Amino acid sequence: KQFTATVLGTSAQAVTWSVTPAGAGTISASGLFTAAASPTGPATIKAAATASPTVFGTATVAAFT
Repeated sequence: KQFTATVLGTSAQAVTWSVTPAGAGTISASGLFTAAASPTGPATIKAAATASPTVFGTATVAAFT
């Protein structure tokens, strides 16, 4: 699943992606999420503004095998 993020109110659009829990899958620097081979439940995807990490958004995805 490809995710995108827009940081409002600034021209600095860079974000840092993360996934929790750690074993749920991986996300690339461009926002491409790949679920784990044997997912154990939902994953939370977080996009944090690189210039201001306290500015962030999240999405929850469910992955099934």
